[in-house]
This record gives sequence, structure tokens and C-alpha cells, in this order.
Amino acid sequence: MKLIKIGYLFLLALIVLVLATGLVWPLNLKKACDSAPTVSQDSIFTIKEKTLLLEEQLKNKINFRNYLVQWNSQLKYHLFNSSMNTHQAVIGNEDWLYYSSKSDQIIDSYTHQNNLTPQEMAEFVVHLEQREKKLKDRGIQYCHAVWPNKSTVYPEYMPERYRRQKKEGPSKMSEFYEENQESDLSLADVRATLLTVKDSALLYLKHDTHWNELGAYYAYCVLIKKLGMEPYPLSDFELTWETTTKGDLLSLIGLCDATTITEKVPRLKYKGDKVVKEIERQGSIGNLFRCTGAEPNTTLLMFRDSFGSSLRPFLSLHFQDSYYPWKRYNQGVVNEIKPDVVICAGVERYL
Repeated sequence: MKLIKIGYLFLLALIVLVLATGLVWPLNLKKACDSAPTVSQDSIFTIKEKTLLLEEQLKNKINFRNYLVQWNSQLKYHLFNSSMNTHQAVIGNEDWLYYSSKSDQIIDSYTHQNNLTPQEMAEFVVHLEQREKKLKDRGIQYCHAVWPNKSTVYPEYMPERYRRQKKEGPSKMSEFYEENQESDLSLADVRATLLTVKDSALLYLKHDTHWNELGAYYAYCVLIKKLGMEPYPLSDFELTWETTTKGDLLSLIGLCDATTITEKVPRLKYKGDKVVKEIERQGSIGNLFRCTGAEPNTTLLMFRDSFGSSLRPFLSLHFQDSYYPWKRYNQGVVNEIKPDVVICAGVERYL
């Protein structure tokens, strides 16, 4: 018995030693799934932020830590149907994953805890009206859109505990659209289309926060019609299906390398004679999307978030030049680009 205890202590000490030697000789060969985004030293000001950064750097030096994280995440997911990081992502019904970061407003948005007061809503609408008028006076068409959260289009797969927290009454996005039905604001509302189409086609990714290319296509149709143009029918695109093991929510629960968790995602490729080429540009505005065959001397400027990325191949077919800076509305960018059309669009939790 004494020899067994000594052997156990020796083995435990050896494991600790192997893990700790990573502080001077890191051997991590597997990508870390749960690491925080890299932060530049220039952006760190508080002692708390410096401490968190140091903690992140140290934990990533522990040898084989990333393997342990992956194994732990696999066990939780497959055996207990549980997320390793419930404060970032949770597992819903039928293995759907949902973003759950309270600091990023997603839960408050879903449960209707972040609605604006009547005064706040009125001030926001006046702000948009002033922006649209200013652009109209310069001959620029404007449109504003709010993209539904994944949980708005697919609430049936949300974990029950969040559905119980949901307050009665409309969400902030619903209030925004319903109170401005008679307004002169140019607003593109994609909710009805997505909720109708979802019965015949999957529109959002099960293992990611965002919609898939079919969801983006139907949002594009609503948006382009609001601009007074005719969208290209779905038959003008070649639809193929691809199996993926990726998803930002998989990464958040430590499963960025989970080859056994798959999802079929749609891919749409335009079959017509127009060709969109992405041209690299320096600066914060981002790359230029130039369409050969589009109406000449037409320019689109779309201020967007991550949901706008999958809209670019569709919208760019209608303009000679298109810009999609990942930022909120910026008058300086408008002055620089001098577009014909300005779109502001973002997901509802940031409304």
C-alpha cells in the first residue's frame, strides 16, 4: 500500500511537472479554443485588464492544456449535453448552439430586458430621420435594417431556462419597426420573410451565431427591393451543400477541433455573366468589391457588422463599386466615398 501511495504521488508530481514546464518550454501543438482575443499593450490601462492578460498568457503556456480543454469539452458535450463555457454559449434543443454572453447583450435582447424607453426610442428615430434627410439633400439614398438574432427566428431550440425568463410584450426590434410603420424612414424589415421561409429552408447555422448563405440571400431580397431594385431570383444561383465542422459557437465551448460534430451548409454561386472581384485596399474602410457588368458609376456604401459579410456577394451584383466597412455610420467615410446608396445594418442585440 505504501508503494502504491508513493507511486501515485510520483505520477501526480510528474504530471504537474510536465504541465508546468510549458512556462519555459511550451509544447502546445493544438489550437486553443477558449483563448481570449489578443489585446495590444497600448489598449490596456487598468490593473485588472493587465492581470487578465497575464493570466491568459500564462495559461496558454501550460503544456498540453489545449488537449485537456478539448477532451473536457468533448466529454461535456457528448456525455452530458453541456457547454464548458455556459457564460459564452449554451446547448439548446436538437444540438443547436446559442450565444449567451450577458456582456454582449444577447440574453437581454432575447428576454426583452433591454427595451428602450419611449423617449429613447423617439430620440433614436429623430437621429435616423436627420441622417436620412442630410443624405437625401446630397442625392444619396439611405436605408436602415436590423437583422434578427438567431434566437428570434429559431426560438423553439432555445434552452427552456431562457424561454422562461422572456418578458411579455414586443422586443426592442419589434417596437422599433411597429412604431415606425407610418414613418418616412426607409426601413428594411426581414423578419416576416425569414419566419415564412424557415419552414422550407434552414436559414441560420446550428453551430454559429450567424445566418447561412440562404438566410443572407432572403435578407438581400428584402433589402434590395426596399432600395427600389429587383433581386436576382434564387434560380440564378447554383446551390450546393458543404459539410463543415466549424462554427464560432463550437469554438466558444472548446470544440474548434471537433471533427465528429458536423453540419451541412448551403453555398450559393451566381450563374450569370456579372463578375464580382474583391480588390484589396489599405485603411479602415476595407476592400473594394467591383462588379463587371453592373450599371456603371454606381457606388454602394454599407456600414455593417459580421452579419453583413455574407450579404456582400449578393448586393455587389447591383453596383459597380461596393464598400462594406465593419463599423457604425461614419459621416467621414460617406464624404470620402461619395456613394449613391448608403445602408446601415446590424444585428438586433446592438439596436
